[in-house]
Amino acid sequence: MTPPLMQRVGRAARTALSAVPLAAAFVRAGDGPRAAGAMFVAGLAHATPATWGGRLIRLFGVRRLSLRPRRLGGDRLVIDPYDRGHTCVVEELFVPPVAYDLALVAFEPAAIIDCGAHIGVFSLLARRRFPSAALVAFEPNPDNEPYLRENLRSNGVAAQIIAAGVSTMDGRAGFRAQPGRSESGRLAEPSGGDASEVNVIDLPAFVSRLAAASVLVKMDIEGEEERLLPALIPVLPRTCAIFFETHRGSEGWEAVHNMLTEASFTVRLLRHRDVFFDGFAIRH
Repeated sequence: MTPPLMQRVGRAARTALSAVPLAAAFVRAGDGPRAAGAMFVAGLAHATPATWGGRLIRLFGVRRLSLRPRRLGGDRLVIDPYDRGHTCVVEELFVPPVAYDLALVAFEPAAIIDCGAHIGVFSLLARRRFPSAALVAFEPNPDNEPYLRENLRSNGVAAQIIAAGVSTMDGRAGFRAQPGRSESGRLAEPSGGDASEVNVIDLPAFVSRLAAASVLVKMDIEGEEERLLPALIPVLPRTCAIFFETHRGSEGWEAVHNMLTEASFTVRLLRHRDVFFDGFAIRH
């Protein structure tokens, strides 16, 4: 074996070994021993860089994994192990410390609005916590929509699924997403060869027509929060809560924090990673 080849093999072995602790954390988040294998595979795919773990799994013919995370209480979640966005959401929502602690919502919402529903994980969690609420899920990425529909349907979750992004207007908008990174999709200027077009819905107008007495909103819309919230806040009912993410470091967090506190919300920072800040706001 030549020295360069030995070096590459050595690096690959070290990378694989370094992935084991995170994969083990995925296993612990599984719903019993039968779920452990699939969760371990998802963890390996997520922990290896440049998606090569997911590619290796595909070489063995595994295109879909059926997971049973403990936090879903028996519900099943179907993911593509090659898609970094799918494995990322499994880590964020099921491997501690988890995002979106629904125990913070100190009221029973009449409606739940999932903006950037992705493959439906938040919708599944919110439905388990608040079974009587009307559920609306917005998702603009056409690659995510089949997984969203399957994950809700297979678990008996009734929801209004709208294949569109949320905006301050109805119509069409540019959209960009990276292959294999389904969580990265965002609204963008339609110019440029890598941009497609998607439907968008005027979210403030939608919320006004919904006329729910209380609302829980999840906003994971890749930086659109700062532009959309000024138009959304005035039409929200008095009793409402928002899980949100900001994308401009401390400057973006402060802008959204101040906007919400001025509208009588109590705001708390849940966690942050690099320039991404996850927050929760409640008013009731």
